[in-house]
Parts: sequence; structure tokens; C-alpha cells
Amino acid sequence: MSLSTGRVFSARQHIGGVQPADALEDTTRFGNDGTFKGAGEPDWVQLPSGLWVLQFDGANDFVDLPNNTTLGTLGDSTVATWVFSDAIAANKVIYTKRFNFWGEFALNTGGTLRVTTRLIGGGGFEIIQSDVGVVTAQQWTHAVWVRTAATKTYSFFVGGEAVGGGTATDDHINGSSVARIGTRDGGGFSWNGMIGPLTVWNRVLSAQGIADLFEEERSWFGV
Repeated sequence: MSLSTGRVFSARQHIGGVQPADALEDTTRFGNDGTFKGAGEPDWVQLPSGLWVLQFDGANDFVDLPNNTTLGTLGDSTVATWVFSDAIAANKVIYTKRFNFWGEFALNTGGTLRVTTRLIGGGGFEIIQSDVGVVTAQQWTHAVWVRTAATKTYSFFVGGEAVGGGTATDDHINGSSVARIGTRDGGGFSWNGMIGPLTVWNRVLSAQGIADLFEEERSWFGV
């Protein structure tokens, strides 16, 4: 299956040329374009490969995506991007589609990736994490979160390889607010570093598909 199948958000990849406009263009048919927010707003930074990525200040920079159910992660879903963290710290948000921290894909202490889900049945929340030490500060990392709805399973991939995950005891609540890149909906736990082009699918990418995606993009990041 083509990697383009099932995309509900895919940030345009700007390579070469002049600095892009201060907005994040969605190349899918859903038109989930992003708006830059924050006191200084995210900054475009050009890598040696010519690719433009976003720099976040760790204080209040983020990208707002629309309140569109296509961006939710209640069903089968995959979120993939490249991240560069200035330092390893707790709860540094990559992507979220839910008020506060429900349904949130983030970096956590120990160099882990995590997702936090609010449970429909019993209330409260669960934190499901990757293996320890899969993200290193000051280094580009290809980070992927996959949710298989039928089994309530969350899987993480780094550098095209599986790095752990787990199974939730219940479904989580789908997002009823804007989606965000680089911070929580409600603010706080802002990303400090860079985030490359981010893509959201409404399907489970296979392990081979994730490996192919990593190989397709790695040269842009010098990996």
C-alpha cells in the first residue's frame, strides 16, 4: 500500500529556496492547515540538506491545527515525524488532539516516547511508553506512534525499528478541540528544539512501511 494512502495531515516539505511563509500547509485533501502561535512563533530553520524545519523555543511556540475529527486518534492511526530535542525532559509534546494531555504523543524522561490516554470506561488516564533511551538529545530521531484500535495497542518506532509500546485497558476519548504540534492544548510542556515535517494517517502503517519511510527521509537529516 502506498505511504500516501490514509493521510489526513501531511505538512508540505519545503526544500531549498527562500524561507517559507509563517504557516504549515497540509498537502492532503482535508485542508488541515496549521497556524503559527506563541509570543515569538515557531521559526523556520534550513538544514544542510536544504530542508526547512520548525524551531520551537520551549516556552510558548506551537502550531495550531483545525478542530477536525480527521485529526483524532481514536481509531487506527499513525503519527510520524522527525524530532531534535535540545535536552531530554518530561512531557515535551510533539503532537496532541485533545484538551490538556489526553491522546498526547510526547518525549518523556529517560529518552522515552509516550502516549497518554484518557479512558472512556473507568475515567482517569494511562501512560504507555516506549523502551528507555530511544531518543538522544541534540540528535535527529525519526519518531513514530501507531495505534491499533481493535486491540487498543500502542506501538513506537524509532529509526524504522520497533521500540516497545503497550496495550490500554480501555479506549481513549477522541479529541474535541484543536490539534497542536509542539505543546498541549491548554498550554504547557512545550517542545524545545526542532520538529520536521509531521504526518498523520487514519490507518496502521506496517512495520515495513515505517522502515521504508525512514529510509526515504533519513538523508534530509544527515542520519
